[in-house]
Amino acid sequence: MELLQIEFTPLEEDRLHFSAKVKNLTRGGEGCLPKAPLPFVDFHQQPPKNWRHTLLKILESDHFDSKEFNEIEHQWMLEQGLLVQNQSSFPVSKKLLSQIGLVLFQTLFPADSETKSVLTD
Repeated sequence: MELLQIEFTPLEEDRLHFSAKVKNLTRGGEGCLPKAPLPFVDFHQQPPKNWRHTLLKILESDHFDSKEFNEIEHQWMLEQGLLVQNQSSFPVSKKLLSQIGLVLFQTLFPADSETKSVLTD
């Protein structure tokens, strides 16, 4: 298992992007991600819609209850594959958490990036 030190820096110009520096403390090496979009932000909307609060509501609960989310949040969760049509409640599953984790991982370690090479070199 790799031990990583990760430093995140918000980019002040738009607050919807960040930079990161990753150091591999196990094998050595480091890489930078100069500018990356925050995950779970819909840049197709103007202004961009940040789904951070919805995501945090999902992560902080051990049981999904549709009454905790509005219709717009339901639609977004369906589009992201985080919710199945016509389900009003269910336990938060490992699959759901792994889907969210995968998006976070792909954001921090995009293919052919310096940060990804810290893991693979």
